Amino acid sequence: MNAWWKSQIQKKTQPVLLYIRHSETSFLLFFSIAVGVCSGFGAIFFRWLINSFRVLFFEKSSDILYFMGSYYVILVPAIGGLIV
Repeated sequence: MNAWWKSQIQKKTQPVLLYIRHSETSFLLFFSIAVGVCSGFGAIFFRWLINSFRVLFFEKSSDILYFMGSYYVILVPAIGGLIV
């Protein structure tokens, strides 16, 4: 079954790859679009990661560190800075 899928993928992608290799301009255009799309998804993931850590350390940890009052806002980034 794997060989069949591999042959199907090669049949579909081979004409595209031959067209891309045909000229340097189309090759650079294809890879610049690919780099732009990957960079966009990377930026979206990075923003999601920042938001997740903000929620984890400042909204969820306030329930755990309730005994410190609002000092945990200073303590959590300081501990993060020591770890880095």
